[in-house]
Amino acid sequence: MDVVTDDESDNIRSLLCCCLKEKKSSEREAKPKRHSSKEVIELLLLGTENSGKSTFLRQMQVIHGSGFDNEKRYEYRPNIYQNVFDVMDILIYQLSQLRIQLELSSSLILIQEYKESRDTQVKLRAARFLWQDRGIQEVFAHRYEYETTHRISTCAHYFLAHLDRISDEGYLPETEDIIRMRNTTKGVTSVSKFAIDKHVEFHIRDVGGGKEERLRWVQLLQHETKFVVYIVAMDEYDSYFKTEDDVRLYNRLQESINVFRDIMENEWMEHTTFILFLNKLDVFRKKIKHSNISAHFPKFEGISNSEQDVQNFIKNEFHSIAKSHGREMYHHITQATDKNNIRVIFDVVKNKILEMHFESLGLLIK
Repeated sequence: MDVVTDDESDNIRSLLCCCLKEKKSSEREAKPKRHSSKEVIELLLLGTENSGKSTFLRQMQVIHGSGFDNEKRYEYRPNIYQNVFDVMDILIYQLSQLRIQLELSSSLILIQEYKESRDTQVKLRAARFLWQDRGIQEVFAHRYEYETTHRISTCAHYFLAHLDRISDEGYLPETEDIIRMRNTTKGVTSVSKFAIDKHVEFHIRDVGGGKEERLRWVQLLQHETKFVVYIVAMDEYDSYFKTEDDVRLYNRLQESINVFRDIMENEWMEHTTFILFLNKLDVFRKKIKHSNISAHFPKFEGISNSEQDVQNFIKNEFHSIAKSHGREMYHHITQATDKNNIRVIFDVVKNKILEMHFESLGLLIK
């Protein structure tokens, strides 16, 4: 995995500055009304559902954008409330399915209140007290037993643990709340623009990762997309979902691998450089201690609870596909919920993209 050093980065920026001066001068002659002096680089964000694309994009808004003002924070409240309700709906349903007993008799009344009320504050209050019941917490601890039919998001425990704050009537989401919330992307979102410095602006498109959304990817890839970040949830190696016929179980990581293979087989991809983000490092680290990958991927060879061995296996699954199609790819281990991790990783990615961008223009010689 190549990394651009600080000196190389400075050289790229110096070259970029000179190029932009020449470009601006020539454009002034050809198009007198144009005033832009930034080099615009487009980046397409792809990945299957729940891979962490939207979380990455919100981190970029914090790191390289203007963050979230109070008006925007207020707008996110319904999304965060829905994250709480989504997990509580599952826990209440699975309580009877698993035949787990509630610790407190008062919790039965709270469940009834939660189910019947349409008032957000009443439901939040009920959810807050229900989460304190050991029976509900036991249902949560057994979540891997029912995730194929009722999957609980990786952010669920965070929001349950902060229900005292979230259920307050004057609640205004904190940055960490916004970063961690689950919000399904549908279709192609509007382009997010990030001014990396006074010379470079990145335009990042986040595309929905659901099966019905992937046909849209082809349209974007046909338009000479030069750089794609493909995000993979490493923790999904032992996670399954039911197929449309509701009979077969399908491994989520294998789905991500197969989708990546399909993309690589497209004839329009010769002009595209891929950057692989193996994401959700924190969840992966917890799982690997007790969940054996060889039970889900029989061809795995190595120590099943070795973080490095399993990471290498997942990484090689993607690299072997790229290599079989004669394409170069770079990879990084990421945790989209960690601002410092994303800041460092994207700085490396940014420098590499700049290097390749100007090399493709004939402005850099290796």
